[in-house]
Amino acid sequence: MDQSSKQESKMAHVNLMTDTIVANLSEHGLRSVLRAMLATDPSITKTLEQRTKIYLAKYWKDPTGPLFTSHGDGVTSVFREWQAKLRVMLGCGRAFESLATLTSIVKQTSLSSISVTKSDTQEEILSSEDGDIIQALTAVQKTLLTPSGSRMLDEQEEAIVSELYHRPLPEMVETFLLDNEHISRLFSGLWQLSSPSWGTASMSQIEPQFSRYASLGFTAYDMADHYGDAELVFGRFRSSCSDPKSLFGATKYCIFTPTTISKEVVAANVTERCQRMSADYIDLLQFHWQDYSDPQYLSALQHLQDDPRVRSLGLCNFDTEHMCKILSAGIQIATNQVQFSLIDSRPLISMAEVCQKHDIKLLTYGPLLGGFLSAKWLRQPEPRLFADAMTPSQRKYYDMILTWGSWELFQELLEILEKIAEKHGSSVSNVATSDNADENLKVYAVRLNEEDKQGIESVLRRSRRDEMVKILGDCGGEYR
Repeated sequence: MDQSSKQESKMAHVNLMTDTIVANLSEHGLRSVLRAMLATDPSITKTLEQRTKIYLAKYWKDPTGPLFTSHGDGVTSVFREWQAKLRVMLGCGRAFESLATLTSIVKQTSLSSISVTKSDTQEEILSSEDGDIIQALTAVQKTLLTPSGSRMLDEQEEAIVSELYHRPLPEMVETFLLDNEHISRLFSGLWQLSSPSWGTASMSQIEPQFSRYASLGFTAYDMADHYGDAELVFGRFRSSCSDPKSLFGATKYCIFTPTTISKEVVAANVTERCQRMSADYIDLLQFHWQDYSDPQYLSALQHLQDDPRVRSLGLCNFDTEHMCKILSAGIQIATNQVQFSLIDSRPLISMAEVCQKHDIKLLTYGPLLGGFLSAKWLRQPEPRLFADAMTPSQRKYYDMILTWGSWELFQELLEILEKIAEKHGSSVSNVATSDNADENLKVYAVRLNEEDKQGIESVLRRSRRDEMVKILGDCGGEYR
């Protein structure tokens, strides 16, 4: 039997009369006696700390359940258990180990709906957490003190502290230059937040996914004023990051109905975008105007260009003709977001040439056709348009597939892409896997050779690709 086992066995044999005191003394009384013992005999402090560490490790399991009430107006007993455990860890010298517990509490607090403007109870909750954070930092600092100054973190401590930060951006992520800022070429689109038709998720589910994507280098997010609470979700996430400026937020100002444009109207919308995104400025504001016959879009864009809160000004679903009118009016445009995929190459007809001439970046959506361009749909029967499993984006892109050609021809395209993907050790598309974040990184490693391109072209030339402009109009024509 080793020494620790002997000690445990010895600890089990307690004086029965003494144990009667422990068993029957009130909680308040027991604390009073213990505090008096520590004050009169400080030598037992280390024993108390050591036995507490053992108890924490062996018997005190992490509590489970929500920390806050459903309305965010108070805390549950689980919160009190977590907080008690955190404070005990700090008290017995497990300062570094307490950071994981503290992080969990803080994250759940940030994802809750509590507001200090509602009640004194909520303010008390946040104040108590602030105190715990300060206590934890002080405890960590004290463990690093040495007679000659401060020591370095050991390997285990370094691992614990490193979890508090986002990972450095991987060098493999490709970027492009937008108004002198390097932006990830792949954006995380938040259209799905506009409707529960795609499903629903809580902030506690969304935030870890956002964090993971950002840690892999996917730091650009695309949203809009009508994408549900997308701006709010992004704003809360960015504000919680250790380096908020590393995240790029592109949103939209969309005018679908007749509107009288004025400087005040435009400024009010910019203010709303900033407030919802928890920011003083907008990295990229993309403007959509529904009715080309109303030339007020030029005035709106001029007001947006004059607003210092708009870092970069872009367009959304503008065709070549009207983009040229905007440029002729002296308005500087950084981007135009339009639909672009293997089955919809309309931007190559005239839009791309104008963009190259004026250094306008094309931001493209729908390259994977709402998930249809994936191995999941290979050798599958033609979907039913209004089946429950069909998402709004799939209904949209299914219609695009039929405009381009037929389901049978689309299956031929998927088969060609599957062969190319197997050759390159990739996939038909990134959404073909359950772990999109890691799979998205592989897109940068794929370089198609001439044989690959010819294989794809052998299918595309048999489609209505060259008639898409005539059928739908130039870029954005499908919305007008």
